[in-house]
Amino acid sequence: MATIYRKYRPQIFDQVFGQEHVITTLRKALETERVAHAYIFTGSRGVGKTTVARLLAKAVNCLDKKTRPCGKCANCVAIAENKFIDLIEIDAASNRGIDEIRQLRDKVQFSPSIGKKRIYIIDEVHMLTREAFNALLKTLEEPPEHTVFIFATTEAHKVPATVLSRCQRFDFRLAGGDLIKKSLKQIAKTEKLTLSDEVLDLIARVSEGSFRDSQSLLDQLSSHMEGKGVTLEDAVRILNLSSPQEVRRFIGYVDSRETSQAIELIENLKSTGVSIPDFLAMVIQEVRSSLIEQIKKGQTSEEQAQFLRKLMQAQNELKFSPIESLPIELMVYEVCVADSEKGKWQSEKKGTGKPNSSDQNSKTEEKKIENKKIDQSIEDRKWKMENATGEVKDKPKQKETAQEKPKLNSRDQKPTRLLTNDMKLAIVDEVSRKKKTLGSLLCDCSIEGDSKQVNIVSEYPFHRDTLKSEKNLLLIEEVIGTIVSPRVKVNFTVKQESDLAGEIDSVFGGS
Repeated sequence: MATIYRKYRPQIFDQVFGQEHVITTLRKALETERVAHAYIFTGSRGVGKTTVARLLAKAVNCLDKKTRPCGKCANCVAIAENKFIDLIEIDAASNRGIDEIRQLRDKVQFSPSIGKKRIYIIDEVHMLTREAFNALLKTLEEPPEHTVFIFATTEAHKVPATVLSRCQRFDFRLAGGDLIKKSLKQIAKTEKLTLSDEVLDLIARVSEGSFRDSQSLLDQLSSHMEGKGVTLEDAVRILNLSSPQEVRRFIGYVDSRETSQAIELIENLKSTGVSIPDFLAMVIQEVRSSLIEQIKKGQTSEEQAQFLRKLMQAQNELKFSPIESLPIELMVYEVCVADSEKGKWQSEKKGTGKPNSSDQNSKTEEKKIENKKIDQSIEDRKWKMENATGEVKDKPKQKETAQEKPKLNSRDQKPTRLLTNDMKLAIVDEVSRKKKTLGSLLCDCSIEGDSKQVNIVSEYPFHRDTLKSEKNLLLIEEVIGTIVSPRVKVNFTVKQESDLAGEIDSVFGGS
């Protein structure tokens, strides 16, 4: 018994779904007898490129002048049964060399045996070698009148421009979910299969716009139905997929920063054999749909957009990860633990209106204050650098109006804070992240001080001079200013210089 996608392959133009822009143009060309000598059909997998190529071959050689292709004449039936000798289909993935193309070029000169034209369909044409393409160029430029070339490819950008310029190009579209469900319903009705809307939604989402993939999934489910319907739970189990409930539960765990529950859910999926890449793709689709809905409603969705970027980054890292689930686990950690602010995008999604004006005004004021702090920090660093080079100038005063300058009580003033071990480690880690060699050198130094002054004591004068070089000094001051205080002063000393007197006394017995 033939599989569903082969059994229900379109035999006439009217049976093709979702490619009306292609079908309309080809029909007009057939009516006006202006069929081109070379076509290139490009698009994602399973959208009908090879099917339409075979339909065009039928239409060109159809014996019925009114309806082309009719699907009933001798030529149409022969093409449908793969018995038409004037239709030559070539798989470029396995016949990609120059020798195969030379043989094809020699056979092109022969007239068709049965039909009006000889059709050459070359699938995955981008797999041909450069030499093979060069051998084909002359034939494409001046082909015999009785020959039509139809190229199909999923990666048109790999086809040389010299070949593309000699062909009429048709871009095939991915099918929408509603279109796939419509086609599946027609097949299910013919096959007497009972499918719920939830199952159809699942198949449409997993197939990602591919008719062939959706029909293959339906074929897989049909063997388990045994004359009865299939539930969503059964479909998830049979296709070994993650359910929509698991996807939404995972998103909820990440939003509420429930790290252990999110990691445990991933572990459960792995133990049941669910594909982590497929699960991550479903999560991305769900978050994307939610983001688009918020944008349509005019709501702010920055937190959700950031989450979507992290998901896409994890998806890219899956290709190179030694452990399949590691990228998504790291993403969960970064969002739930490493990020200091809790995301609000899921809770905003549940809301019904736009954020009120008072919230927007407060965010605007906070942004202005933050920008002012950054500007003041830059001015302070410039002043310190000028003093370090000998050009001593008056320290710029902070520009504040009487209304903007706050009056501090004694309890509002920040006391001097001593450097903690965590702050020291943070300084070394941040410097190492930006410049590994400098971080390694700083790791061997002693870092002491408080929020007003930081002393970096190195073992040797050479190390001190390296740390104090212009580029390194700017980097160290920037990191310390960010972690400790923007106005902290950084000093560099050498351990031998500070302990020199004590060492001399211990050697010569001085008091």
